[in-house]
This record gives sequence, structure tokens and C-alpha cells, in this order.
Amino acid sequence: MNRRNLTASMLAVAGLGVAALPAAAAEKPVPCDGVLQAKDAAGDQTVGFAGNQSPFAASENTDITGLFFVRQASGATTANFLMANLSKAPPPGSIGLVYRLYYAQAGIKQRLQADVDPTGTVTMTTATADENGLYATDGDVTGQFIEGKDGVISFDIPATAGAKTGVKFTDAYGFSAYDEGAVIAAADFAPDGDGRVTWNGATCGSAPAPAPAPAPTGPGGTPPVAPPPSGGPAPTGNDNRPVTTTGPLNVRVSPTSFKARKLKRARKLTLKLSSKEDIKELTAKLTTKKGATVGSGKLATVPAGPTTKLVLKIKRLKKGTYTLLLSGKRPDGSTGTVSVKLRVK
Repeated sequence: MNRRNLTASMLAVAGLGVAALPAAAAEKPVPCDGVLQAKDAAGDQTVGFAGNQSPFAASENTDITGLFFVRQASGATTANFLMANLSKAPPPGSIGLVYRLYYAQAGIKQRLQADVDPTGTVTMTTATADENGLYATDGDVTGQFIEGKDGVISFDIPATAGAKTGVKFTDAYGFSAYDEGAVIAAADFAPDGDGRVTWNGATCGSAPAPAPAPAPTGPGGTPPVAPPPSGGPAPTGNDNRPVTTTGPLNVRVSPTSFKARKLKRARKLTLKLSSKEDIKELTAKLTTKKGATVGSGKLATVPAGPTTKLVLKIKRLKKGTYTLLLSGKRPDGSTGTVSVKLRVK
């Protein structure tokens, strides 16, 4: 389909700013063979502003329900978000909306971004990461922003960013966010957790799309809110605004049960942390049911993968239930917490 021949009136029908998106198509993109590369549960979008550790339900126009790529025989390729109910209305507490989609092709990290400003103008851009993981905008791209129930945000990927026959994509994922000016507050991720999508690059109709991988679960079996991967958004410049999220840290603690007689004279408590994400500046606070602090500790870094030892300096612990609160930063600058119940028998 030749998008260059579309008129400005057709752009208006599609609801896109002519200056921001010089071309768009009225036909809604659909996944090849009806198969999404990633599915996301409807209604799981939440947002937490800086300093607010209690996320609340985000607006419906940030609810991602799927992610898919489409490649035509010509090599033309689109990256697409399927949305529960898409609109350009800025949510309360924001000045607009941001949608980002990350992937890698031929070892090069790419980013697609759609910004919706307070007037409803949509601007789509593509960016490439340098050796330090910083993204430099390569320029505007065309696409579609189709509002309504089961709406679609579709990016036309440039040939230089992987829109070629046979090019595969790895480490793909995306998220929606509130635009808060200096930062953006993440609302929904696809896939959930720290899941990533690998796409075989098949031309539509030539092969079935791969089934989406199951989303990992965080502490307690609940889907964690994942940060962008290492080398993702960098906290520099308007186009690389940091992503803030108050989602739980994806880290598990063991053991969670102790015998009082063994802790009778102890002044230290050793725990093992198993994390699925890199964490830095981790602090730990152990409190009683009444909120009194009876232990603390810190670690400069907690790498994803290997088990890390955390030593808490503690006061005398009596039999009962305690709350361990872990707080830390992710490589992209966002923060997270997780609380774990510890029992002394």
C-alpha cells in the first residue's frame, strides 16, 4: 500500500496531525494469521507518580493488550500495539501520552516512539542506541494512530531499522506511559514482567507467527512491572527521559522463617536475594507489626541471576512476624520496592 499518496483529508480522518505524521493509512493493521507476538491482559495498567509508592489504575488509553509485527512481501514492516480503547485524551495528572517499542535487529538496538501532546498531535520517531546505550533520534516515521475499542498504534519501520525481508527481531517489548514533562510514568508493559519477544521476521502468509512466551511472575505469583532493559532509556535529554515506575522489584528473599533460639544472641541476620533484574543502591529495613525498625542493611548492587547475600544488622528479635522492605534503583533510574514477611518461631 502506497502511503505517500494519501491526502491531508485522509490524515484528518485517521486523527493524526499532518505536520507530525506526513502519511497514514485508514485500514487498521491486523496480525499475520491472527496471531499476536505478545499478549497482555486487559485492565492491568497502573501508574505511580514520583514519590508515590501506591500505584493506581491508569487511564484506559494506556492499556496494551497485544504486540505484533507485520512484514509484506516487499519487505515493508510495521510494529504495532493493540490497545483496549485508544484515545488521544491526556490522562489527569499528565500533559500527554508516550508509547515506546524496543527491539534489536542485527545486534543493533532500536526504539520506536509515539508522543501525543496536549493538543492531540501525534509524533512518531525512530532512534538507535549507541555503544553506551543512549538513544539518538534518527528522525520521524510514518504510521497510524487508530482510536477506539481495540485501537492500534502502528509504526512504519524504516529499512535502515530492519524493515527488510528476512531480518529477525529480538528482545522486543513495549510500554505505555503518562507524559509528566521531565519524566514519563510507565503504565503498562507488553509482555508483562521482564518478558521479551523474538520474531522470526516471516513475511505475512509465509509462516505462522511464533506463539507468545508465558509472562514471568514476580514475588507472590503476581505479574511484576518490569523496567526497560539495561541499555534502554537514558536519563538525558527530552527524548531520553527516564521512566519512573513504582512496580515491585522482581526479587525473591530466602529464608523467610527463623528459629528464635538461634537468633537469641545474634546481632546479624543473613538473607539470600535472587533477582531477575539488576538493582543498585538497595536498602533493607526490617520492622515490627507496629512499625518499629529492628533491622537494616544495604547493598551497592544486586545483579540479575546469581544469588546475592544480604546481611542485616538486627536488634533482638522475639517470636512473631516482621516485614522486610527492600527499596532500590534500576539501571534506567526508576525505583521500586518489595515487601516480604519474615517469621521468627
